[in-house]
Amino acid sequence: MFVKFTSILLLLVTTLWKTSAYRIKGSIDENRPFIPFEKGFVQSRQDPKASIANRTITNQGRTLSLSTTAQRRIENDVNRLFNCPNMVGPFYDENDGNDGGYYYCTSNRNGYCDRRSGTCFCNEGYIGDGCEACDTLTHIDVGGMMCHPKRLCPNDCSNSNYNNNAMNGVVGVVVVGGVCNYITGKCECSNHRTGDDCSQSKCSLFHNFCTHCNDEKCLQCEDGWSVVDHHGDDDDGENASLSSTTTSTTCEPCWRYDPRCRECNSKTCTSCIDLLLLSIHRSGRRPQDPPLPIDELSRELSVTVPFCSLNDDAYFDAEHYFLVGGDEDSTMSLAAVPPLNASAVECHQGLNSDDTITCFPYNLTSHIVCGNYGTITFDSPEYAIREDEKYIRLTLQRSGGGVGEVSVSYSIYLMTATIDDVTSTAYYSTNQTIVFRPGQIRASFLVTINDDRIMEANETFSVHLSKPMGGCQLGTQSRTIVTIIDDDELRTCSNETYLGHNRLGSDVEAGTPLSLTVIAKKCNGDLQTVGMDVIRVEAQMIRADNVPHESDAPVIVGNCNDSNNGTYACDVTPTVSGNYHLDVYLLVPGGLKGYYYTDNYLSDERLSFTRTDAVVNFTWGEGGVTTFGRDFVSVRWEGYVMPSYSELYTFWVDVDDHIRLWVDGILLVDSWTFSTSSSAIPLRADCDLTAMVAYEVIMEYREFTGNATARLLWSSPSTGINAVPSSSLFYKVSWNK
Repeated sequence: MFVKFTSILLLLVTTLWKTSAYRIKGSIDENRPFIPFEKGFVQSRQDPKASIANRTITNQGRTLSLSTTAQRRIENDVNRLFNCPNMVGPFYDENDGNDGGYYYCTSNRNGYCDRRSGTCFCNEGYIGDGCEACDTLTHIDVGGMMCHPKRLCPNDCSNSNYNNNAMNGVVGVVVVGGVCNYITGKCECSNHRTGDDCSQSKCSLFHNFCTHCNDEKCLQCEDGWSVVDHHGDDDDGENASLSSTTTSTTCEPCWRYDPRCRECNSKTCTSCIDLLLLSIHRSGRRPQDPPLPIDELSRELSVTVPFCSLNDDAYFDAEHYFLVGGDEDSTMSLAAVPPLNASAVECHQGLNSDDTITCFPYNLTSHIVCGNYGTITFDSPEYAIREDEKYIRLTLQRSGGGVGEVSVSYSIYLMTATIDDVTSTAYYSTNQTIVFRPGQIRASFLVTINDDRIMEANETFSVHLSKPMGGCQLGTQSRTIVTIIDDDELRTCSNETYLGHNRLGSDVEAGTPLSLTVIAKKCNGDLQTVGMDVIRVEAQMIRADNVPHESDAPVIVGNCNDSNNGTYACDVTPTVSGNYHLDVYLLVPGGLKGYYYTDNYLSDERLSFTRTDAVVNFTWGEGGVTTFGRDFVSVRWEGYVMPSYSELYTFWVDVDDHIRLWVDGILLVDSWTFSTSSSAIPLRADCDLTAMVAYEVIMEYREFTGNATARLLWSSPSTGINAVPSSSLFYKVSWNK
């Protein structure tokens, strides 16, 4: 145990001796070499077996090669000294007794040299291994290797971007306010700035938006403004300067020529811009921006961008504007060009119940000299119309001030509506192309809504724009949806009404009235509580086996008395004894029932569709008569006409090609076998009618080739020649309960 302890003690002593970090001068170990040591502040690990001449002395500031005898003596000496980067010295001070002198880095102003480590310790404001550079954050180089403390200027001379970029070596930085003199702490303002912090514009003496000037006049204004020489007159209007000093020049806005004028001179506008690009919609109007005119305030945009958003979608609807009557590179005066808004119009189809276009001045456009061919959209994304309104007027809006003639087409797409519910055009036209004349800003056209007496859900269809021509383009609102609102719920419906039979059947004696009671019900099934419906009762003789006689069997029309509470007492008196069948009809006002065929012969198997036509006043031209046909087609209209006056009426027919017309069972007009375009026979006939009596009317028409026209008109001493109005036309629906 003792032996083991002794061995450990000897090992510990030996280790401590070998790792001693010092030597005692004058002892036998004085010159014993040190073992390798870890990297420190002064030196790094050395090979103890290497000769003195091959060792390297390193320090924080500089590496020395032991190439001279003097340096080797320093290395062998206990007080080793090292040179610093950019070291100068020695410098002596006779009063402090330092015989070795003082050493500095670069100069005695920059920093001092620690010879023990070879490290420079820089004075305030100096940086670098040898303290040779200035700390630009706090000091400025004034030359002669001198760094002067920075004196900051007020508000960074209103030009922080310039100063920051200038310190970073950025070339071509635009001076806005001025440059700070960091030695004096005062601003050296640009030529157009003044004030302690260069925040005040000298040019504001001329105008708030004057950006460049000299002592005599304004030289340049903000974008969207131009320099105007007023010859000493004050600009005391909206754009007056903050200063009351009378000057010879001022700035005036380019929007004096047009709200969309972006660049101008003292005589004219030179270039245009869409106001959407100025971000007024997105982030508000700046003082130098033009006020938004009314047509911009109501402008429909495809994307709603939150206020102050940086989303680029805010510019999606921007349009290209150009100078009307010139180009953007021209400085010619546009005074000779008529202002766009002076000739602006809106035009509407069908105001006279025909295909003429009627135009009116349009005052809601602000375009004067800046315009384009236009973006065309519907003025609303959706419309609604009652079923009995007969037509819906759709309106198109054109931007750009109405430059040039352009056009678009439209098409109907059925959604829940059917072909019986809607017709693509008004009755007088088949043209589905809308033309905008020069100066025209708005256009409207009619789409026909076909009424019925069936309670049903609301129905919808869409109208789509296509084929823009003449340089225009379609906007994002190029489609609209139309909802047809059913209005039959509270009206009388034939499928709900009850017929109370009092005396119907066989062996009816001549002169004996047949009576029945009609109890009207609404389309929703409730009892009708008001009158005013037109009821028609007819009696026709039948054979004993209940089979009707041939078509030449007379039809006897009865009378129905309105009790004004939804109940009607009807009777019909046969003139010949026999068996009779009674038919009761509800006459629905608002037009005739039209049956459209795809041949010339009104063949049942070629029936294309059935609809209610409010009037028979069609000028199809070379357009389609049926859905898929314009030639070799035929139509039959059936219903009743009820005049307002008891007098002689003249029925007129205007057709191309062939027509037959019956009124009250009498064939009045017949051109079925010859074309009216080559006939000298006037297509007219007179008929004595009694007021408020319904007369059956049947009109058959067929078209071969070329233009197609079918019009039913009338006249009387009280009525000029006009199309028979829908208020005088009825179609019948049968009651079978």
